[in-house]
Amino acid sequence: MRIGMFTDTYTPQINGVVTSINSFRQELEKLGHEVFIFAPRLAGSVERENVFYFKSVKYPPLPEHQLAYSLSGHFKIFKDLRLDIIHSHTPFSLGILALFLAKQYRIPLVHTYHTLFAEYVHYVPTAIGKKIGVWLSTNASRTYCHNCELTIVPSEAMRQELQKYGVANEIDVIPTGVSDHFRDSGDPREIRRKYRVSPDTDIIAYAGRLAREKNIEFLLHMHKEILKVRENILLAVIGDGPHRPQIEKLAAELGLRDKVLFTGYVADKAELSGWYKAARAFVFASLTETQGLVILEAMSVGTPVVAIDAMGITDIIHDNTGGFASRADVSEFSLKLMQLLSDQTLWRQKSQEASCLAQKMNMLNMTSRLLANYQRLIDAATKV
Repeated sequence: MRIGMFTDTYTPQINGVVTSINSFRQELEKLGHEVFIFAPRLAGSVERENVFYFKSVKYPPLPEHQLAYSLSGHFKIFKDLRLDIIHSHTPFSLGILALFLAKQYRIPLVHTYHTLFAEYVHYVPTAIGKKIGVWLSTNASRTYCHNCELTIVPSEAMRQELQKYGVANEIDVIPTGVSDHFRDSGDPREIRRKYRVSPDTDIIAYAGRLAREKNIEFLLHMHKEILKVRENILLAVIGDGPHRPQIEKLAAELGLRDKVLFTGYVADKAELSGWYKAARAFVFASLTETQGLVILEAMSVGTPVVAIDAMGITDIIHDNTGGFASRADVSEFSLKLMQLLSDQTLWRQKSQEASCLAQKMNMLNMTSRLLANYQRLIDAATKV
């Protein structure tokens, strides 16, 4: 099978969309399929086989993202590839190109709706206000999905959200899984040595972009509560992003300067896996996740999770399996985390639950479901 993936975010960027694309690409290629990536060229982009870059410009409100232009640049290459299916991971510049090419060459178009755009309108500079921004984003999302043969979402909550938007065509839930290689890599002892964390200090970890919508301020307030009853705990904030200066400032104001470690971006997957293994618990407070892939990554190495019970999270932590879901309440969240850290029997139970759940959602299983959809759409298109 020859698969074209179109995206407005790609390496060297580090985010959930890039992780999802590369995870599925690697698994598809292991199974003998060919995957071709169409992405914006960024500073630091590396020439790779089957990756086609477009000129791009920075999007000022979100400088780590870029918008592709000169979209006709690879038309001849695209025609020569003779793709069986197109998979769009964006509804914007390269997503629009994917839509055009799918119509032009009568190729089935699949779209993965990764991001709840209505919750990101604060990144759109506009004089018309948030309500109009949300209305525009929901209508644009509905229109794009209606032009695709299939929309894929990473959680049941996201499917229900799109249905509220009025998306009436087919939607399938296929989360991004975690590879066995990720689970088996990483050394927690090396993490403690590299970052000089003593053996008697418990680590609680967050991983992801440092952005306003991730609600990391909540975790800082929670950490301050935890430290009132237990001193030897370090909060590791793994990642980087536009909101980092504000978060570091709040950490200092709360007196947490020596109790919070900001690692910056961790591009090495083995190191990231090592962090998850070193942590006694993984904590997450985002209210806008469509899946929360980092939660599944942590669970894959047996690290229990405490997270706010919100969109995308509920699908993973069923009935507190593999950890605890909490209301967006600092006291409740702190209590559940302390319960997990203080009860070794409970910790072992949640750790085992986390590993079993992540194994069911591994990359091979998720890729097999994706391939079944691809084949079904290709078969339907070739019968016309």
